[in-house]
Amino acid sequence: MKNKSTLFNHLIQALESYVKSKLELLRLKATAKFTEIVSAIMLKLFVVIVVSLMSILINIGIALWIGELMGEFYWGFIIVSAFYVIIALLMIRLPNILKSTIKKFLISEMLSLIADKKEQG
Repeated sequence: MKNKSTLFNHLIQALESYVKSKLELLRLKATAKFTEIVSAIMLKLFVVIVVSLMSILINIGIALWIGELMGEFYWGFIIVSAFYVIIALLMIRLPNILKSTIKKFLISEMLSLIADKKEQG
């Protein structure tokens, strides 16, 4: 009888150890996935910020250049603003093209991430 209880206690301890190890592994995998997602988001956010700043500076430069050619600086800013109003109106008028382009981009990004994961592990 003592042998059975010792075996049962050993089995319980092994099961507890297995469950703790499995939970720790799941926690580590979740942490790794979370940090991977956050780092990808941070990288993309950094790129968006840099491109936005670059775009703003280029637009200011173009507006000043056009304004110098027109004789008054405010004309350059009006022309650049009108250009962006036209682009905004086109985006409002043609949302399906914009949506399909974004969908294709997101799907290709997801599929490439899945393919990378399969290659790694």
